[in-house]
Amino acid sequence: MKRFFYFLPIFLIACDNPFYNESYESPDDVVSITVTEPSKRLYKYGEAFDRNGLSVKVYRRDGTSYDEKNPAISGFDSAREGVQTITVSAGGKSRQFIVGVMLFALSAPEISASKGGTVMLQAENGASGSWAVYVFKGDAFESAPKLDPQNGASAAFSAPSSGGNYIVAANFRAKGVTSCRFYLLKVEE
Repeated sequence: MKRFFYFLPIFLIACDNPFYNESYESPDDVVSITVTEPSKRLYKYGEAFDRNGLSVKVYRRDGTSYDEKNPAISGFDSAREGVQTITVSAGGKSRQFIVGVMLFALSAPEISASKGGTVMLQAENGASGSWAVYVFKGDAFESAPKLDPQNGASAAFSAPSSGGNYIVAANFRAKGVTSCRFYLLKVEE
């Protein structure tokens, strides 16, 4: 049995590849990313992560950029109370921001302060090391107030400059474990 081979001229046509996905490019092609943090930064225990307001822009080495539609998000656990660092990744680069997860029966101790006044937080005995304090207004992150250089059982920071109710999350080390306490801060008008 003889075989016949047919040779047909081949034409190459350039066209857009419908299967190409920008997010699968080489990390070497990506120079940096910028992240606009989501508007919701304070969560109730068990609440799902809310991507509203989150946007990620990826900048390539060739000077072009694009909006990443599905960035990878890690670090969020709504079953763990406290301040959490969330990592957003795209194109081999990442950025971080913080959120708070609290039991929302809001049995948090209340603190009152005047606008811009000094707020003093006190930990249980055995607190050591430095504090990290985060202030939330509603669901949004308000500010990271300046702390006194003081370490140990207490920390001082400046109250926000506008009146209203705030949630304060304070991380500190006590008995070798990082603890987080939430407070309701009422800033007087």
